[in-house]
Amino acid sequence: MPETTYTKEEIDIIGGKKLLTVREAAYLLGVHRVTVHRMISKGKIQTIKIGRSTRIPVKEIDLFIKSNAKYRGIRQIPDPLP
Repeated sequence: MPETTYTKEEIDIIGGKKLLTVREAAYLLGVHRVTVHRMISKGKIQTIKIGRSTRIPVKEIDLFIKSNAKYRGIRQIPDPLP
């Protein structure tokens, strides 16, 4: 399985971390933090509790992206000119 690649901004957020806050995970996924909390409560993303803090392993974000990726073929639009 190919390694996930991140943009410079995403690497700055991750910064070599193995655990992310909900806010950081939301930024990486491009969704609101409330959406991440919903994903967590539905069991779509696994978390680790450290005291009262919720942390999300970076690998969980990778797994979520890979398991929810949908690849669709691009429909060709015919050229109007022969």
